[in-house]
This record gives sequence, structure tokens and C-alpha cells, in this order.
Amino acid sequence: MEDVKMSVCGHAVGVKRYDSFDEDGKSVFCPTTISEPYLNINRTISEEGFEKMGHSYRQATFHYVAANKMYILEFCHYYLRPQILRFQRVIT
Repeated sequence: MEDVKMSVCGHAVGVKRYDSFDEDGKSVFCPTTISEPYLNINRTISEEGFEKMGHSYRQATFHYVAANKMYILEFCHYYLRPQILRFQRVIT
């Protein structure tokens, strides 16, 4: 309910709304924990199936993140991810 109220409030002060999906059609807002989609993964899932269940590369939020895990997320998002992207550009 509070998200609806925030939306109404934001609209009243001129905040523009935009689509919350990336260019691959994946949501940038995750309504679950980071690990939840991977906990019950079928060991024989295809690579295509794994890609469809994954998170967006432009992920904005995760729910239920413990304070101590926020440091890990920050490291992965702001340090590790740019290094991986830089490495991929060198290879291709």
C-alpha cells in the first residue's frame, strides 16, 4: 500500500514514471531475496532457461537484504560487475 501512496505523492510533485524493465524484458526491481530464484533450481535446467529466470544486469533493488550483506552487494555492483564487463570487452 505504501508504494501506491509514494507513487501518488511523486506524481503530485512532478516525478515521471517509467517502465521498470530493462532492454531484455527483465524487471529491475526484485520482489524476493537475491538467492530465492536459485535455491530450487533444477540441476538440468538449460542455459536459456537459466537466463530467463535471472536478474537484470541493471538491477535496482532486492527485498529482504540483511545489513551485513549490503556490503557484498555494493562490492559486486560497483566493483566486480564493472571489472567483468571490462574483461568481456577485452575478450570480444
